[in-house]
Amino acid sequence: MSSDEKVIFKSKKSNSIMLFFLGLIIGGAIGALLIWYLFTEILNTYTDTTVLIIIIGGGAIGALIGYLCVITNKQTVIELDKDKFRMTRGTKVTEFPLAAFQGSHVTRNYTNGVYTGSTRSLKFLSNGKTKSLVVPLEDEDFTELVSRMGLRKSGAEDLQDTAEGPLVFQGFETLEVPVDAFVERNSKVFKRGIIVSIVVFVVALLICVGLMIFSPQDKSFAVILGLLAVVLLIALLIAAVVKNARFKKNLKTTPRTVTVDDTKLVLGEDSYYPDDIDSIKVTPPSYDSTNKDNEYRVLTIKRKSGDTKKYYFGRTKKGDEKMMYEDYKKLVVLLFDWCAIKKIHFLQVLG
Repeated sequence: MSSDEKVIFKSKKSNSIMLFFLGLIIGGAIGALLIWYLFTEILNTYTDTTVLIIIIGGGAIGALIGYLCVITNKQTVIELDKDKFRMTRGTKVTEFPLAAFQGSHVTRNYTNGVYTGSTRSLKFLSNGKTKSLVVPLEDEDFTELVSRMGLRKSGAEDLQDTAEGPLVFQGFETLEVPVDAFVERNSKVFKRGIIVSIVVFVVALLICVGLMIFSPQDKSFAVILGLLAVVLLIALLIAAVVKNARFKKNLKTTPRTVTVDDTKLVLGEDSYYPDDIDSIKVTPPSYDSTNKDNEYRVLTIKRKSGDTKKYYFGRTKKGDEKMMYEDYKKLVVLLFDWCAIKKIHFLQVLG
């Protein structure tokens, strides 16, 4: 795709009928309660007419709120021109020159520890200050938008189509992934987890025995404490085993070597040819944390047939700093250049 071509992204629009009825029900209930409070507590009156007014008034308020929900349910349209970013929502239009693009930011939102969604924003330089613009796009569309903006700003998008751009990937490079070092590190962490679990259990058990010997009147408390110690031991053991199992599962797709040349991309024993690849997605190397439970750096290859395969390249800094792949940034840069020349869509997963 040339940078002269306009790219358009659209946010998902909520169902207007569902929004109206939701507003009608919630707004109607709140409106009816307010009217009821007005008549019974403030005006100190309650008759059959009052009931009718409450029903009609609550329904009217609910209908009004439902209508307001529908008319404010505007679809956001984002246009990416050669040198300009434009976001339109209703009558509001926000524009920035593409040269002002400074990157993106994703915040994962949690309520009582439960993931409730992500807030995605773009950063632009305006009047010497960095401004954040919240963009209501889903993960894949947002990732592609940021990728397109980065390509156009750097000029790499034109590299894919202009005759002046190199048609051959210059060089042959093989990167080694320290799989054995990852295995050794994980083994130590797993054994440490088991030992900690046992030590915690033994300490709790000794406390129980001590209470039963030196404080017989607290025998019931000692029994409860012992049961809690058993539950804690089981929980810690399960956590260690699950974490170890997840690592072993991911390790199966961690290649020992990655080879990139002009004709193909080779990850371990898997070979990919440019004509077969639709896109390559990677965890950004700048991310010390993905804010996800696994905390792994992932490379995903999607074939034009629709098949996808994930490859894991060690942990993030938050996951385990000693299990980070040092050449990961070099690998990502190498793949970025290779994809630009081979006309393959390259994305850094930001959500």
